[in-house]
Amino acid sequence: METEISGVVSRKRAVATLTNSNDTLGISEIRKALFASQGMLILISAMFIIVFDHTRSLSKWYHFHIIHVLQGAGIGLLFVLLQAAVEQWLPNHWLDDGGINKQLIHAFRLPELMVVMLGVACIEETLFRGILQSIIGFWAANVILH
Repeated sequence: METEISGVVSRKRAVATLTNSNDTLGISEIRKALFASQGMLILISAMFIIVFDHTRSLSKWYHFHIIHVLQGAGIGLLFVLLQAAVEQWLPNHWLDDGGINKQLIHAFRLPELMVVMLGVACIEETLFRGILQSIIGFWAANVILH
């Protein structure tokens, strides 16, 4: 009986150890996953450009007016404040992402992270705001995003 109990305990420890060791991805896996996902979004964007909107140049999708920059900055600040309020008032377990954001941030040095995040922002904004929004409209594109 005692050996059965110790065997069960040993198996539980082994399962717990395996579970805990698989919770975090390695730096190379995180980097590969990020680059693969962004590469797929670039390919999807290229496909949409070729199929739906090959007559317009990318430069026509981006119009920089100071009022738009100020509006975007204001809305961005509003969302930062809203996120801070949510983190303050909601229980931590509701906001837990399993640590993937921390792992992603630690997978890159700061200069690399800044370049990667700029690239991610440009790729995703080109697909969702530049391409999908111009093809299917503002409201339909926002339904897809949420």
